[in-house]
Amino acid sequence: MNLILAFIQFILIFLIVMIEYRNGSVVIILWATLLVMFGIPHFVAVLTETFIYPQYVYIYASIFVILFNLIYLLSRFILKIMFRNYNVVNSIRVGINNNTLNMMNKESGRIFKTLIFIFSVSIISIIREYGSILNTSWGAFYSNSIDIYEIGFNIKSISYFTKYIIFASGGLLTYFFYKKQYVKSFIVAGIILSNVIISRNRIMILPLFTSVILMYLLKYRKLRFKQIILYGVFGFFIIYIVYALRLFRHYGDLRNFISAFEFSQFNQRLFEMLLNNDGELGLRNVFLYFIYKDNNFLNFNKGHTYLRLIFMFIPTKYSFGLKPPDFAITMGSAWLGDFSNTRFSTHPTLYGDVFANFYWFGIILAIFWAIFALIIDRIIINNCLLKQLNYISIFGSMYVIIGRGSVYNGIFIGVLSAIILNIIYFIYYKIPLIKFKKLLKRRT
Repeated sequence: MNLILAFIQFILIFLIVMIEYRNGSVVIILWATLLVMFGIPHFVAVLTETFIYPQYVYIYASIFVILFNLIYLLSRFILKIMFRNYNVVNSIRVGINNNTLNMMNKESGRIFKTLIFIFSVSIISIIREYGSILNTSWGAFYSNSIDIYEIGFNIKSISYFTKYIIFASGGLLTYFFYKKQYVKSFIVAGIILSNVIISRNRIMILPLFTSVILMYLLKYRKLRFKQIILYGVFGFFIIYIVYALRLFRHYGDLRNFISAFEFSQFNQRLFEMLLNNDGELGLRNVFLYFIYKDNNFLNFNKGHTYLRLIFMFIPTKYSFGLKPPDFAITMGSAWLGDFSNTRFSTHPTLYGDVFANFYWFGIILAIFWAIFALIIDRIIINNCLLKQLNYISIFGSMYVIIGRGSVYNGIFIGVLSAIILNIIYFIYYKIPLIKFKKLLKRRT
């Protein structure tokens, strides 16, 4: 029974990936993340009988995932009947084949300059703060992080928006690649990688990954066995990079990493983390732990993640108690067994998050995520080609973060990055137009 259910949940996730691939929907990135972080590891754990909890926990997890997936599939099918089907990938292919890229030289140039400017301000801020880039470390960045609700107008505050500008302009990498402006494409990739290396923030590698995935999706619309193998290899490469970045943090500052790094030792430690399910592939164990404890924790089953989303841009202290505390920290406290914790957070994959928020009723949230996918696809497709590419950088990255269970942070990053992208467009296009119209009125 356990093995059969584990196999069914794996097949259902794989089936959803195939369907969303055919639909050309960006939500395929969410389901590919769930396949890698839950579907495959869960099936392998049951197949090899490597249990860390009683077997009924794995059975319950499989049942929960199966029900969630079935409701999602049904919801997507009904929505497809009710509304027009938006094939984002095919829309972008048509735009590229019609040479629409040449109509956006001015837009791409301005966004490219904005990216370079903000990244330069960030580097200046870092040097002023730490004396040298070589003195930076994950711990230093984490302890010196600032809150978006408390920022002022200074270099450090402006540099805070670097990550959102990178998410909002990551599509330039794909744009310049298809324009055969490879130097500019390389510069965009270089800025993304430099930011990751300096900040140690692993999620900042996502615009690079989503751009590469998009280029592959654009090239191969018919999914054959060869493409499945290549996607598998690419998936393993992404996992390797993510774990490498996590291990990179352990070396402290850059100066120490440069002096202490030895590839064979680094690689050995990395594979030990992989084999021990330490890191991203171990997040599903948090979900299993919640099932094992029957969600018997403080502030569980109250939908706090989704209540926080409603009050996203209202600081907790000004919400009159309506905005609940960070549920990621609440889950971290449950995982640690220490509810005095105020810093440590954890993420149990999207499945674990909906379970922790709503218990078994969490399967109904599949309807929400089906509607959410439709809305995101509609937002992307109803824009010009360059904006579509940048939206995929934003929302593709957001889906990976949501898939690992960091729902609030993922949506916050997605929404704020999209707002910043539109502010850039407004500044460059609407403000000059408004001034021109005022000038005409004065003359008449």
